[in-house]
Amino acid sequence: MLFELKNNPFFQKGFFFPERLVPLHCMLINCGYMECRENYVWDSMRRGSKPMVVWQFTVSGRGRFRHGKHYYDLPPGSGFIADIPGDNCYFLPDDSDYWEMIYISMLGSEAIRLLKELVKKNGPVFRLDDESRTLEIFMDIFRLAQKGKIDNAFGASNLGYNFIMGLYEDVLLGDWDKKRQPEFILKVINFCMGHIANAVSIDEMADISGLSRFHFSREFKKYTGLSPMAYMNELRVKRATRMLQVENKTVKEIAFECGYEDLSYFTKVFKKSTGITPAGFRNAKHKT
Repeated sequence: MLFELKNNPFFQKGFFFPERLVPLHCMLINCGYMECRENYVWDSMRRGSKPMVVWQFTVSGRGRFRHGKHYYDLPPGSGFIADIPGDNCYFLPDDSDYWEMIYISMLGSEAIRLLKELVKKNGPVFRLDDESRTLEIFMDIFRLAQKGKIDNAFGASNLGYNFIMGLYEDVLLGDWDKKRQPEFILKVINFCMGHIANAVSIDEMADISGLSRFHFSREFKKYTGLSPMAYMNELRVKRATRMLQVENKTVKEIAFECGYEDLSYFTKVFKKSTGITPAGFRNAKHKT
């Protein structure tokens, strides 16, 4: 589906309509596709004072998203929801050669409420596969925009609602990690979740999947957007984050229970994922 975008190295369409006779609370204001290779930074506090929301999704390459004090990598298949103005920023990190993405922006009290509610339930970052309902609806909007067929406020509002409901369906009901993946991926994920405190190797994961190491690594990244060890580190950091929030154990104890015998390496991995050290994260949490 997304291969169509390759024929449009840059495309952005804004939707501006005459004064409306009735108030509409969900309104598309633009959609687009672009690839950036340098100097791409959007600070949501510097995009004006008019409230809006942005949905952005990585097609290839890799971006990075800061939401409050937390940082998230955005590999292919992942995206984010950002409220504007808000305490978030998205950018091309120094260690990424390029970032190819699609995006939609919306105005309106109901669009903002629904997408903020989704962030509360799921977090600001999500994953979608190529056949997801959300991407299908995006491509419908993209094609209509290219042809100039989004030409009135009522149609744009309807498309906006439809897009948000598709995103709700994929993120909250689609159960992406469990429903849309092959059985061998699920077996490996379940194994990893049950062995976060243990030293798990790629060879062990490959044995569980029934595939060769090379084939397994390629297929795992295809379906999750992460290498096997990066996925394992992501699980460990998520558990460590929860433990730092609610448990009185030392950082070293938490590192050990999350599979890291080397405290300095744990600190390095945690900071790369969140943008802050474990101790800094705990201290910031207690200050809020």
